Amino acid sequence: MPSAGPNGEVSATIHQVNQDGAGPYKFEVSPSGEGGDWVEMTVQQNVPGRFLGLSRAVATPFPVEATIPAGTECTGGADGQTCVIRAKNRAPAGPFGSCFAVTQNQDTAQRVVKRMGIHSNWLIRKVGGITVESFTKV
Repeated sequence: MPSAGPNGEVSATIHQVNQDGAGPYKFEVSPSGEGGDWVEMTVQQNVPGRFLGLSRAVATPFPVEATIPAGTECTGGADGQTCVIRAKNRAPAGPFGSCFAVTQNQDTAQRVVKRMGIHSNWLIRKVGGITVESFTKV
């Protein structure tokens, strides 16, 4: 499972499929993992885009970075330390985006990666048309 950095940093790659999948994206975290308690995250690097999530880019990956607010405690999942992250744009035909889980427990993240036999430092998930690549320290 992807893990948030020690200061709540989350890195991902959003794959923009067509013109209305552009940014900027809003990132939110659900500390319970249930989706009813969304809290806005600070975005350091975003998907480029103009008014209402439109651009001329197609089939293009964009790295993004956002931070879970200080003091946020993830309480969901089997480890009791998992949050759900939601990223979405403001396209009129959308919004477009996706959700993915991250753990705040660095040890759990490392064990899952090792158990799955993943030797890379990147976990890749495809959800809808978006590829989420989350860095995990191994």
